[in-house]
Amino acid sequence: MTTDENETDVILVTCNEVLADPEFREWLSEFGETIEFLATVSRSGEFQLLQRTMHGTRVLRKAHLDLDALFASPEKSKPPLPLFDPNVPTNLPAILRLPAFPLRLSHHISPQQSWRVRHYGALAINNDRRLMHWDVPQWGAKQLSDQLPSRRLLWSENHAENGRTRFVVGNVSKPGLHLGVVDFEEGHCELFPLDTSESHVQCVCAHAGVLFVIHRYEVDVCTLFSGERVTTVSIPRGFRWSAGRYFRRGHEWKVLSFNGVDPCFEDVGKIFPSDLSIFALFDVEGIQGPVGIATRNFEHIGISTSDEWYPLKDLSFPFHILHISPNGKRVMIQQGEQLSELMTINIPERNVTPIWGHPHDALNSDLSYLFSPRHYRNRIKAIGTGWGGLLLHTSSHIL
Repeated sequence: MTTDENETDVILVTCNEVLADPEFREWLSEFGETIEFLATVSRSGEFQLLQRTMHGTRVLRKAHLDLDALFASPEKSKPPLPLFDPNVPTNLPAILRLPAFPLRLSHHISPQQSWRVRHYGALAINNDRRLMHWDVPQWGAKQLSDQLPSRRLLWSENHAENGRTRFVVGNVSKPGLHLGVVDFEEGHCELFPLDTSESHVQCVCAHAGVLFVIHRYEVDVCTLFSGERVTTVSIPRGFRWSAGRYFRRGHEWKVLSFNGVDPCFEDVGKIFPSDLSIFALFDVEGIQGPVGIATRNFEHIGISTSDEWYPLKDLSFPFHILHISPNGKRVMIQQGEQLSELMTINIPERNVTPIWGHPHDALNSDLSYLFSPRHYRNRIKAIGTGWGGLLLHTSSHIL
């Protein structure tokens, strides 16, 4: 420690045991204030910097040193990675030999094959069966897989647990449904065949940690982790699938649920007021219990829960329910004398709005802000990097 060009401070470095020795302290006192600073280190790594004054000794600093890290031998240098992977065919372009496709791409998006995952953006399946991840608004998508067995999306989760989310793809009229598990942290997708019967599939939905694959007369119950079939349960006699987990026989309604051990069908229609005639029951994200589209004495059409009724003034007979969005928040209907008017029932807003443009866009309008389709039919002036990605400078804009 230097105070100026001509004066220096003396620091004595020793261990705790020596400083505690009476003979050493007696020897140290003979020096007076010549030795002003003491530095001690214990075998456990405790370090102290002390200052000696005429009034005694005071601690200036304390620290704990990791001796194993200080005296660890330097790591051996790792061997360099090979420039070529011998397991990848050399007849492919170099960009296709990488484990993951390195460029973000813009694609045409089909609303029926896209879904949003809370806090992770959105996923979309292209017509060529590639799975794309749109995580940054106005940016292109990252390719997670080019090996999907089908482009038809049957079910998907709107959330992720520990960075993982699931979906199901396949042809409902043929055997061979697959469960996909996306790992956002690793940037890849793992596929598992669903162990189901070969009959026609009407719907795929989930409840309480299991997957329901609904056929005409029975339901296969599969795990959400590997697609393995847990059991098969018969649909009650006379009941037919309506939407999601709900089944109907005349004015009777049942819902399929899982209690942690077995699947079961529960009566659900009786929880609604007796003067309501229910057209459809379904689950809505964020709302406890079933939600129904119903009529009261065939005078008004509205939204009903077990304890509330919301009439829809802009909706009249005749009408026909076409589709219900995966999260249940929007219902597409036809109404009018010729059923020629397309409308959307917005469940959270409790209103009805006309549909302009593609009908399925109305059911998935919360996805539009993430997708920014661009085409590359421009003359590229320059290519560079920035903002964490590849930049293409064209005649009109930067991609």
